[in-house]
Amino acid sequence: MSAPGIAGLHLVRFGTAADQGYFLDAFAGTYDQIVVNANMIAHMPAAMAGFLAVRAKKPFFIDPQTIAFQHEVDHLLSTSKKSAGEIKRSWKRIIQCYGNPIAQALNPESPRPILPDDFKDDKECRAFCGRVTDFQNDELSNEFKTGEDAAYVQFLAQEAGVKELVPPSLIVAPYFFLNASFFDQWLDVNLRCLEFTRAALQKQGNKKPLAAQLVISQEVLLTDKLREKLIAAYRNSKAKPDVFLLWIDSFTEQELSVGELASYVALVEGLASDGRAVVNLYGGFFSVAAARFGVLKKKLMGVCHGLEYGESKPVVPISGGVPVAKYYVPAIHARLSSRVAARVIRQLGGFKTVEAFRQRVCDCAACRSVIKKDPLKEFSEFTETKISTFWRSGKRVSMEFPTARTSDNCTQHYMWRRYREYTEATTLKEVCKSLRDGFDRLKTPVGLEFVGHFAIWPEALQGAD
Repeated sequence: MSAPGIAGLHLVRFGTAADQGYFLDAFAGTYDQIVVNANMIAHMPAAMAGFLAVRAKKPFFIDPQTIAFQHEVDHLLSTSKKSAGEIKRSWKRIIQCYGNPIAQALNPESPRPILPDDFKDDKECRAFCGRVTDFQNDELSNEFKTGEDAAYVQFLAQEAGVKELVPPSLIVAPYFFLNASFFDQWLDVNLRCLEFTRAALQKQGNKKPLAAQLVISQEVLLTDKLREKLIAAYRNSKAKPDVFLLWIDSFTEQELSVGELASYVALVEGLASDGRAVVNLYGGFFSVAAARFGVLKKKLMGVCHGLEYGESKPVVPISGGVPVAKYYVPAIHARLSSRVAARVIRQLGGFKTVEAFRQRVCDCAACRSVIKKDPLKEFSEFTETKISTFWRSGKRVSMEFPTARTSDNCTQHYMWRRYREYTEATTLKEVCKSLRDGFDRLKTPVGLEFVGHFAIWPEALQGAD
């Protein structure tokens, strides 16, 4: 079974301009497809056109991020000293492109979150869906052809032998968050947006696959009645999507029970029951293993992550957190703080010798370039931090951040390890045995907080087999 618009199992979400290097050169063959947020396209259209068309040359699609206007508007506002309190330039561009009802709600004088009632007028909603579709279809290609930096982008393309920008592989209908409180109201908006987007594509003669992005609370997932209602609503919709893009609020696989994972499997099975593919936009090792080995093998057709913390994401943006250096420990299938990671590695005997580190912890290219003589001492290159001072909300603040070298080492290591998880030759039986053995070995020295999922995942994976 192939998934319309989905190039393969391994999708990676592009975060910031600094991420580009992890999508190119040695890493170009480690993933199948790129997911790009609309605000990145609006923020630096020429750079993104050049990156996607000339440098990466990978299948991609654009997340229109219409959900961003559904919540408190603070996350849309600038915190820089010069423009604190104003809507950020990238979001202004998106609001301008999407138009009403977004533009009306996000009036610069008194911006507010959008409501289901804002979409009552079918004519206005149709026009809105058409504009969101046009943004995904045309924003990059327009930049490539007629944008302010078009000549430069075209020069780069000519040098690389690229004649035109490869268009996005699919179109995502406008979408909004579904929680238990206002489930019916927002579900109706989502279904109408799906229908109107399908109509817009048909009117244009655009045969790109249409994706429905389902963003749901854990309560919706775990409430049988709501989960089944969601599945039935899309199964019976007038404009059935070609693929589902799934985002479950703060769905951290290492923290879930067997029952919670079973609900996740049931949702994917239900959505895919009539032959439609599902992609988990924020997933980790459990999702990858379930997609490769369990009954989700031909249903969960893609699992996406970011370069750092993209295996789980809260729907409502959270700001103000202190970033910390985290090392992805393959034996745990999770990023851990330097203190906990060191404890696990020590228990595995990884600090004894270079050979021991490579055999028991990691032998990826990043770790080989760092761990050469003294594993315990050299491991600090994955954990170093520095104090940085910057402006936030008009105030000067100081925080501890990972050094540039630390972030680079951790990100390279993470990308290599995730690639291996998506591709290494193994079986469900071998994976489950490895998880159980790891639990028995690490539960006492490390604690259930960090390895408890090893006892849960085998049952959940086998239950889905």
